[in-house]
Amino acid sequence: MIHKAIGRAVTCRLAMAEGEKPYVVPMCFGFDGEYFFLHSARNGKKVEILKKNPHVCLELETDVEVIREDKPCRWSVKYFSVICEGTVETVEDAALKSYALNVITRQYQREPGEYTYDENELEPVLIYRVRADNLTGKISGPGRI
Repeated sequence: MIHKAIGRAVTCRLAMAEGEKPYVVPMCFGFDGEYFFLHSARNGKKVEILKKNPHVCLELETDVEVIREDKPCRWSVKYFSVICEGTVETVEDAALKSYALNVITRQYQREPGEYTYDENELEPVLIYRVRADNLTGKISGPGRI
């Protein structure tokens, strides 16, 4: 059920820590059942933080819906959320980077097909991977997964 929810998610939020300060960014992602692959530019605050501290937490959600009642204090939210804690690794190998890009593409395309990438396309792209060792899910409200 968790894997099905991941397959329906559109955005992955990557949480990291810069010293004692939290930092969260939304990212494009893909999941192959074992690893989350995250697409990134090669520079920026996130990249600098992860060089110093590779410990991360990922969050995704699907089927989010606000349930309104007669008074706002009775409102609730339905959702299915997924959390993964892990350590981020940089993917350097060209074959693995191509594989990861295809996993990410499938997350959004949902159609069969593999793409090939040349060195010029792979060079500017930074791919991170996080092993899905500690994966948990939570449903609030009736599940629609």
